[in-house]
Formats: sequence, C-alpha cells, structure tokens
Amino acid sequence: MHISLPRLLRSALIAGGLALLTACGGPEQQAQLRMEQLKQALPNGLPLPAAKQALQTNGVTFSEKTAVECENLGRQSRVQTQLSARGGPCLFGKWAAPKAWYGSHVDVILQLVFDGEGKLVDGNFETLSGMF
Repeated sequence: MHISLPRLLRSALIAGGLALLTACGGPEQQAQLRMEQLKQALPNGLPLPAAKQALQTNGVTFSEKTAVECENLGRQSRVQTQLSARGGPCLFGKWAAPKAWYGSHVDVILQLVFDGEGKLVDGNFETLSGMF
C-alpha cells in the first residue's frame, strides 16, 4: 500500500491538531477555567472599583448599570437578569474564549450585583456556546 506525501502530511497535521486541542483544551475548557478564575477574583464584599479592575484585568467587556437601572431590568425581564437588585449598581459582562479551528466558540457571561455601599453581594456566571 502506497500513501502519498500529501495524504501522509494531512494525516500528521490532523493528528497534531487534535493532540494540541486535547493538550490545550478547547473553548469549553478555556471558558470553564476563566469562569473559575473570575469567581475567585470577585469575592463577596469586593468594592465596585476593585471589581471593575478585576474584570478589565481578566479581559472581560462589561457595562455598568445604576441601582435604578438594575431594579428596572429585574422587573422587566428575568431573561436579562438572573439576580435581583440589592440597592446598588450592577455589572453585566462577557468574556469570549478564542474560537476553535472547527468554528465553535464559548462565552462566559456574568452579572454582578452590589449593595447600596458599593460592595459586591452576589454574582451569576454562565457559559454560552455556539458555532461560527
């Protein structure tokens, strides 16, 4: 049986790619790891400025809502907010894992709620996955 060089090279590249994917983890593993890192970086009691810095340091894009906006979002839609307002601002964020070579991607989304003194009181972290 004769195997042509291009076919052999293609097989080696596929095997190498799969080995690299297994060793480094795909987007799902990267997202789970990032989610755990974010949970550790954002403990309850953390002041709002420190939480915003932690998000920036971890590459999370986020938006800040005032206490009134958080309260209104909670009343309008449970789809947008998983946590109830606690008298202070809230942050909504997203971190996107690098796309896999096969088109899969995973995002970590989060909601952080603060009390009236600007201290973190609760957080919700989830992963969302999709193709392309």
